[in-house]
Amino acid sequence: VELNQVRRMVADIVYFDENLDLRLALYTKSTLFALSDDEMNSIRILINLAILNPKVKGGLRWPIGKSYSGNYRVVGVWHQEVKSYKSPSLKVKVRNIDRFRFKSGNGEAIIGINLKFRRIVPEIQVFAAFCFNFIT
Repeated sequence: VELNQVRRMVADIVYFDENLDLRLALYTKSTLFALSDDEMNSIRILINLAILNPKVKGGLRWPIGKSYSGNYRVVGVWHQEVKSYKSPSLKVKVRNIDRFRFKSGNGEAIIGINLKFRRIVPEIQVFAAFCFNFIT
């Protein structure tokens, strides 16, 4: 029996030289109350060994055999670029995502589009009220 993974820590890392923002998420299978100094050191080693490489899926890679430290290992890498466009009646968010999963060795690239119509709900409500009144 395995417990569901619990997100214990999220750290945002900014590389000003590379114009890059990274987010590190630590997931565990059991509840942790505090990280020991050795565990924090293992996590720091993983972060410091990461190599920025825009040509690979996820944008990060580790030297061969260095994707783990202590009890921690890298299981996946995501790279996401988001662009937003707004108008008075529409909001569009376009995401370009590429990711790599170390366990399966698979990488994928996805383009996602999120549309939000701002004034369409009140217009539909007015139309529905008109139709309801017309029928009755």
